[in-house]
Amino acid sequence: MVAKSTEASHPLERLIQQHEVFSPRGWCRAYSARLWLRRPESLNQGALCLCRCPLLPSERLVASLLTSEEFAYYAGVSSEKRKQSFLIGRYAAKKAVSLVSNEKPEDIRIHYGVFNNPLISNSSTQGERLEISISHASEIGAALVFPSAHQMGIDIERVDATKAKVIEKEMTRKELDTLNEWSALDYNSILTMAWTIKESLSKSLRTGLMTPFSVFEISRVSARGGLIESTFSNFSQYKSISFKMADFFVSLTCPKRTEIEIDVQKIFKGLFTDDVS
Repeated sequence: MVAKSTEASHPLERLIQQHEVFSPRGWCRAYSARLWLRRPESLNQGALCLCRCPLLPSERLVASLLTSEEFAYYAGVSSEKRKQSFLIGRYAAKKAVSLVSNEKPEDIRIHYGVFNNPLISNSSTQGERLEISISHASEIGAALVFPSAHQMGIDIERVDATKAKVIEKEMTRKELDTLNEWSALDYNSILTMAWTIKESLSKSLRTGLMTPFSVFEISRVSARGGLIESTFSNFSQYKSISFKMADFFVSLTCPKRTEIEIDVQKIFKGLFTDDVS
């Protein structure tokens, strides 16, 4: 977690500090906030939303949250698990986009490109096109919105011993040596974190899972201000910021010189506790 500065030094930061939203609802809990993406030469704005939805709401409520095209797709899905994944991903995405574009969430349309990457229809801020990265695991969905000139990616996974064994096989020898030296987490958590780091990088690069994961080799892992920061052997211009909440790991990949503030305690409070005051 990173402590927020008590006084914003830029007009955009003062605006962003006013847009941190907790949304407790009967079917879903959500935390959403504008992010400022600080670089030596600029200050860009983005948004982050994480939502936790253990149960599916009524179809009437779902219809009010989605566009007609999205609801038609949702209604045609037979698997409850796939319905949940689709809904929490869309809900997180719409809330994140609405913070930056000031559009109503139900009016925001998310569609997919030819390589199945999520795209926002007709959304921009101050004339700059917005892009989005979406992830979901179990009952939690996550969405990250950013300017098209500032590529980013997000991934979330639940720690699972069985999956960790599969992940271990995808790690390079150098990565395993690096991760084994980092004793702040148990081994299954470390492997899960590594997967989210590499997948969030693949989303930033728009390759997804179509590229061997060895290409995204992690070169360094270190603690920084309550967060975990990683860098890469083959992509030195990027870094990943990771954090754990309950038994989930979240990783955001961004340009290396970009500084981002994330308050993990507030996110955890918004998703897992009743008190959101």
